[in-house]
Amino acid sequence: MGGTSSRNPIDEWEIVQGIGTGTFGAVMAVKKLNASKEDVTLFAMKCIDKREVLERKSLAGTMAEMQLMARMSFSPFVLKLHYAFQDSATLYLVTDLCEGGSLDQLVRKETILKEDAAVILFAELVLAIEHLHKLGIIHMDIKLANCLLDIYGHLKLADFNGAVKFSSSRAKFTENSYFGTSGYLCPEILVMETGFVVCSPDWWSVGICFWTMLHGKRASPWLEKRRKFRSWEQELQVIVSKRRPNIGQHVSQEAADIISKLLRLDWKSRMGCGERGAKEVKDHKLFAHIDWKRLEDKDIEPIIRPQALAFSEENSEKTADKWIKDSLQSNILHEPLLSEQQQLFKPWDYSIDLASQPEFSVLNKFASMDLKRGRHFVTKCSDTELEMLITDVRKLQNLWMEENQELAVAQNMVDMLKGENFHLKEMVRQSILVDSPAADSKGSSEKKPTESGESQARNSKPIA
Repeated sequence: MGGTSSRNPIDEWEIVQGIGTGTFGAVMAVKKLNASKEDVTLFAMKCIDKREVLERKSLAGTMAEMQLMARMSFSPFVLKLHYAFQDSATLYLVTDLCEGGSLDQLVRKETILKEDAAVILFAELVLAIEHLHKLGIIHMDIKLANCLLDIYGHLKLADFNGAVKFSSSRAKFTENSYFGTSGYLCPEILVMETGFVVCSPDWWSVGICFWTMLHGKRASPWLEKRRKFRSWEQELQVIVSKRRPNIGQHVSQEAADIISKLLRLDWKSRMGCGERGAKEVKDHKLFAHIDWKRLEDKDIEPIIRPQALAFSEENSEKTADKWIKDSLQSNILHEPLLSEQQQLFKPWDYSIDLASQPEFSVLNKFASMDLKRGRHFVTKCSDTELEMLITDVRKLQNLWMEENQELAVAQNMVDMLKGENFHLKEMVRQSILVDSPAADSKGSSEKKPTESGESQARNSKPIA
């Protein structure tokens, strides 16, 4: 389905309704044109303007998001990517359609959730995080707005724009460059710390999500009335001064305990950040009644079944019409992208029909260990396991070399575009010099060579 062939891949889909528009394009509810009459499955299609991606210098982030989504599409509680394809002007992502809106919308509507309903949604979020962390992927922006709900009320974790891939969830942050949303940021990020385990921001945010489900949006764990902070420093001061989250008397002892452990200021003692990871969270007494296998198989029904909030009748047709109109206008007003620019989007191609579930190999197991456990594993593992580990490392080395070659090609394209840009600026500069009054006076009079020379020097500055 991918590529930029003569047949436009968008022609294989029918736009049913518009859902919303954003910076890069629009989101539509769509269905396959060649689907059987019995197949009434609807999908969400995100349409991303290539030109906007390039102009906003978001190519790397956009490509990384698609590639990470492709790796994570095998958890029932992570938004599933079905297809990624493109035409000459637009990138397309086809995912699950979450008709139930977001958990943020649900909490605003219900004010607070009953604890038994919140615990099931919380448990589904824990399974989603466990799946990501097993793959070494850290979400970095977990919040209620990024927890979508399907028509049955099951949770789907979405929005991987800020997600980062590490060797394992036990790796350490070495740079103080972070991503996230105010109100969900952990203390170690607020102080721009380094050296903490990469999974710690996710577990802190999960704690904030569960607290908000039980207390509503009007307050925060630290303030009786929620308010926006002017800076990260101010947010940190409030958290440190309170030290412990405010927990209402209507919350059970078990729920209060897990919230307190997820919102510990010191990441070293925070639940989920130790060697046991998600298992430590799953073993908490709050989940004593949860059968995790049944939950993963979706045999446990959510207590709240939301209304279809994703569609708004008054906006749906306008959204679709606006995107089509904007796309046509953009194609008319702008020159087609250069072939070198189109090459940058070449990896944008995915079909879940051809994908296989990622295996948690010996390398995955080895990468999640600390130095002591890793040394013990190598000395005690069988010859077969050691051979598998060496094979995996060689595959990783080859992949690294291939990606470096692709990076070198991309960098070469960037250098070519910079060269073309410089050439165009030079042509504009020369044109201005020829048409300027200073140039005319120089041609008609030789009495003031110094003044003419100064004028030429001023005009010879590169145009920014």
